[in-house]
Amino acid sequence: MDTSHLKRIPLFAEVPDDALRTIAPFATLEEWPEGKEIVREGGFSNHFYAIEEGTVKVEREGRKLAELGPGDVFGEQGILERSERSATVTATSPVTLIKIEHWELSRMRKANRPRPTTRWSPRSRSARPPRTPRGRGPPGACRRPRG
Repeated sequence: MDTSHLKRIPLFAEVPDDALRTIAPFATLEEWPEGKEIVREGGFSNHFYAIEEGTVKVEREGRKLAELGPGDVFGEQGILERSERSATVTATSPVTLIKIEHWELSRMRKANRPRPTTRWSPRSRSARPPRTPRGRGPPGACRRPRG
């Protein structure tokens, strides 16, 4: 996805371009027709959505809670709290959404995690010691006696 799509969403408007370039590969565009149910109350919270174009209505137990439009987001509560969908969201016009899957959020975190620059030494507690190819720690590390 091009970063210009993300820039149109207020949540991402102030994010520097280099940071948006790391987010963009994890986002996809989806188009939904008017009247189509996008998420259902009580369903799994697997996606975060931002509205690029169009409008949606948000309902809980059949009562209309809100009308959302370009720049608005939904689905973040369920993703962050790992809970079921708290409302049903239905397209009230043809709608274009930016979608980020919940598993993409963890991939995004891992991809953007700072890499340690410290080399290990016996006096350094900030980095892990190097591992041998078999994963048993550095030479001379304490090991149980065999036999």
